Amino acid sequence: MRSISIVAISSIALFSGCSGASHNVSGTVSYNKTPVPDGEILFRPKDGSAPQAGRIKDGKYVVSVPPGHYSIEIRASKKMPLSAGATGALGETEVPQEYIGEKYNAKTVLSEIIAGPTTVNFDLTAP
Repeated sequence: MRSISIVAISSIALFSGCSGASHNVSGTVSYNKTPVPDGEILFRPKDGSAPQAGRIKDGKYVVSVPPGHYSIEIRASKKMPLSAGATGALGETEVPQEYIGEKYNAKTVLSEIIAGPTTVNFDLTAP
């Protein structure tokens, strides 16, 4: 009986100790079949706790997050030309503009349940 109690207590300690531990989530992000060269990815917990963010570089990311259910927001911008004859405040003819649609960020449709280290790839498409 004593050995069963020790095993049960050890199991409870093991699982409860890991519940809040963060895990690396990594993967790729492409937009219209092209790796996102530079951007940011945000894992926003559905329970309202603090989000975890990471950089997207050459289509790859790694973010450390605790287990949970997340909404994922992906943002990236690139220099886009201004309309003919227009210039920016410093005379520039191109300005950075977000090119990934709001269905992947402000009004995201992306979500994942994270239970441990995992790979999650995002293949985004234009509307």
